[in-house]
Amino acid sequence: MIVAKSVLGCRCARSILISAAARSFTFLLAFLAADLCGLPDAAFGAPISYGSHTGTSVNYVNVTEDTTTGDNRPLFGPPTVTGNSIDFNPTGFDAEASGAGGSDNTGGRITFSVQAHPGNAISSIQFSEAGDTTLSGVGTDATSTAVTADGTITINAVDGAAITPVTRPISLTFSPSGGTYGLATDGGGLPIFHTQWTGSLSVNLPAILTSAGVPFVAGPTNVSVDLVNLMTARSQAGTDALINKHDFGGLSITAIIPEPASGLLLAVGLGGVLLTCRRPKSPNLPE
Repeated sequence: MIVAKSVLGCRCARSILISAAARSFTFLLAFLAADLCGLPDAAFGAPISYGSHTGTSVNYVNVTEDTTTGDNRPLFGPPTVTGNSIDFNPTGFDAEASGAGGSDNTGGRITFSVQAHPGNAISSIQFSEAGDTTLSGVGTDATSTAVTADGTITINAVDGAAITPVTRPISLTFSPSGGTYGLATDGGGLPIFHTQWTGSLSVNLPAILTSAGVPFVAGPTNVSVDLVNLMTARSQAGTDALINKHDFGGLSITAIIPEPASGLLLAVGLGGVLLTCRRPKSPNLPE
């Protein structure tokens, strides 16, 4: 009886171990499947925070990058700030496909806020980026690459005071070929096509306030940027497609305007000087 109980106990223990191993193996397969499918979210870690950076007349606050396609990060890489401009030098930000049914998507998301220093306002911003693409082989436009950059810009404060946020969509314009390249259309039947590409956008912030009916004197003093860069590559049998991003100049301030208080004091001071200089002498006063 005792022996029988011992054998039964061993069988139960072995059954439990086998069941646990099966569950672990199932979990591992599920994890690998998610990885192969390029799923984003928590399984791939938290977004990368680059903190805040000080410029000449603005601060770049909570600069953060993430991926929308589950690719390894960083894609944009750490930023550098010079004057009032912020710049990123992407590393491994590309999409590549080879052979029949080849397909690759690489998406990176960059977010940050721009805070004007006291006595300043943000007049306009410029986005710019650059890269290259190569298509090779003999095929149709089923072998292709493309680059896009879309997002939103939100004005949170005007003349130093918070407002109901004003959000507008933004989209960079790409050149040549609008950022879409086909082996037949752009390659012209040649065995290899290669070109440099650029993307750009200029945003007039006071114009956004005017269209939204928001009164202002100097202009926006806090602006948020949320931009998603996406690159795609597709290929067919006997062909290859590659597109790279080399540079992303996230935002450049083109004009910093004095806020009302500073401008008013300056105007009053100059007016007083002019009046003093132009006041005629009294005829009753001795020379």
